[in-house]
Amino acid sequence: MDGRDPNTGRFSKGHPDFVKAAGVKSGRPRELKRQVRDALDLAEAAMPSIFATLVELAKSGNVQAANILIERIYGKPRQESTVTMNVPKETFVLITGGESKTARDLKNDA
Repeated sequence: MDGRDPNTGRFSKGHPDFVKAAGVKSGRPRELKRQVRDALDLAEAAMPSIFATLVELAKSGNVQAANILIERIYGKPRQESTVTMNVPKETFVLITGGESKTARDLKNDA
């Protein structure tokens, strides 16, 4: 096979593409991790003033700010949904002891 392991299909050691694949580092670069951590620290430091601004906007009549506060404090309301399925009863199958019967067969046996 073209330099691939016959069992897994992956490149075998010594294949030119294996070296390229092995040179790729996984995970986030350290610099990116530091930048993400710094951004989170800035956001956490700004949270009290952001919250105070939202409260003031909500008190002044801003409905969107009030909704944001309510959803963050109490959680979003559940959305209920009803599913109705119109499936003919004959499609259901009961399998017992290697024998299968539809709902119609069971009704006729009774």
